[in-house]
Amino acid sequence: MKLTIYFAFLSLVFVSSGLATSFFVAPDGTDSNPGTISQPFANLERARDAIRDLKKLGRFPSEGVTIEIREGEYALSRSFELGEEDSGSEQSRILYRGYNGEKVIIHGGRFIEGQELRPVRNKSILKRIISKTARKKVMQVDLKTLGITDYGIYRPHGFGRAVIPAPMELFYDGEPMTLARYPNEGAGMLVGEVIDGGSIPRTRDYSDRGAVFEYTDDRHKLWANTNDVWIHGTLCYGYADDTLRIASIDPDTRRVTLSAPHLYGVRTGSKDYRRYYALNLLEELDMPGEYYIDRKEGILFFWPPEESSTGRLGLSILEGPVIALEGVSHVTMRGLTIELTRDMGVYLEGGEEVFLEGCTVRNVGTIGVFVGQGARQTFPHFTFKDYVGVPQSRMIGDSQSHSYHNTAWDRKGGKNHRIVSCDIYHTGAGGVSLSGGSKRELIPGNNVVENCRIWDY
Repeated sequence: MKLTIYFAFLSLVFVSSGLATSFFVAPDGTDSNPGTISQPFANLERARDAIRDLKKLGRFPSEGVTIEIREGEYALSRSFELGEEDSGSEQSRILYRGYNGEKVIIHGGRFIEGQELRPVRNKSILKRIISKTARKKVMQVDLKTLGITDYGIYRPHGFGRAVIPAPMELFYDGEPMTLARYPNEGAGMLVGEVIDGGSIPRTRDYSDRGAVFEYTDDRHKLWANTNDVWIHGTLCYGYADDTLRIASIDPDTRRVTLSAPHLYGVRTGSKDYRRYYALNLLEELDMPGEYYIDRKEGILFFWPPEESSTGRLGLSILEGPVIALEGVSHVTMRGLTIELTRDMGVYLEGGEEVFLEGCTVRNVGTIGVFVGQGARQTFPHFTFKDYVGVPQSRMIGDSQSHSYHNTAWDRKGGKNHRIVSCDIYHTGAGGVSLSGGSKRELIPGNNVVENCRIWDY
């Protein structure tokens, strides 16, 4: 009954307005509104559904429909999804854009005003911070009291590994901050004498042993009782970086034991590039821009880059694409800023003639724009030679390995898509991954990236 009444109301609206071709969305709108400029919707999903309703009524305008998004921030708790039913046509495209060039931010995170930061008073916490100067500068905010309880999972990532969503990351006035580390700059500390290089998955050693080696910097002694310390570095070859958790540090023997193997095993620092730095350490929060998240207590510790702390903190929360388009055709997204996710900014699969025009994709945990499916590894160990995987939507995963082992893999990237005049930056795993067409069936993809700026990835 409610659906029938709504359709009748919608019919009256479009009859009286001469089949209006625009719906409006605004942060102060209401989804029970008719979606006009004076009575806008509140959410993108509501505007999308209004177009679906037009199609059900047989009233989709021949000139297409524009979703006019008013200036402001639109926070998503799940991906904004468009499917085949949300397509336009070659003559009647659907356009999502910022109204009159207004700044529209669509994000999967949470913004916190700098005024929420408080000095650290807990003496046991202050004692853990090694730098006495930092003890006076580090601030904190209780995330739990703000309703933020999902901080993500820090997992091994690096050369030869699947691309996975990042844990929660911090941005300050749009700039990415640094997870507290030692040393603060450079390639880091040399790997000392290797007691056990760990298993070597590259040669089919699947015993899953983490390496054991001696440290060369006495700073390690101060981390011996700290949980969840990670290292990042080139532990064997200079082209193969890796990020691995430290299982234990023994100050008596000066030994570090890693919790997982590196693809090639770990070798001693006889080569100058065999270096690493430690990260995720409250103890080493000692310079502006560094942060640490206490996942057990739900507290963010942060040394703001500026004394006044008047900036805004952005935290990534969504663990999926901000916008996901699957099987969609003849849709344009123009002039939107897409940010704050632990995963990719835009996922595009199948369909044809989807255009991203003049958009900004930034501050995302993996890749800016991913066109086509990724792959999920099914072989139970970290591997290269014995890789077995399956294609999967909305996942980067082991797409590089899957392509290597399946050279004619059709990633279902669709055709005639265009990414034009976009800025893509501050990403964790690249700018754009582009696929399209079919090698087996000799179907051209004609997907294009044109006049885009891609940096800091």
